[in-house]
Amino acid sequence: MAQLFSLGHETLIMEIVQNKAAYNKRQFELLREIVLVTKKRLEQAGVTKEDSRELTGNIVFSISALLDASRVLKTGDDLFVPVLVFADDNDRNKLMAEPGGSWLHEYVIGLVDDIFDDDVA
Repeated sequence: MAQLFSLGHETLIMEIVQNKAAYNKRQFELLREIVLVTKKRLEQAGVTKEDSRELTGNIVFSISALLDASRVLKTGDDLFVPVLVFADDNDRNKLMAEPGGSWLHEYVIGLVDDIFDDDVA
């Protein structure tokens, strides 16, 4: 489904595609990177491995819930809902999205456990 977007003097044509399996793989890899970066930064700050595990889970779950629009967000009087999409081509003219949005937060605890149990750097 092609959509027209107007940005000032420029009009862009972007295609929005659905592919649940590919979307899920991409959101999982994004979440994995967020977990790894959070773990690394906490360890660099001198946080113990035990505390790092708990903090990583809590921080990443909170960020994921925000990205998943698991709660209403406001700016002034305006409510808004984040929707995670992925570019599906190098030109970024084709976007991959899922109708209900992302579900990153559902993977956090298991992924954090896997990464810390495997001691992934």
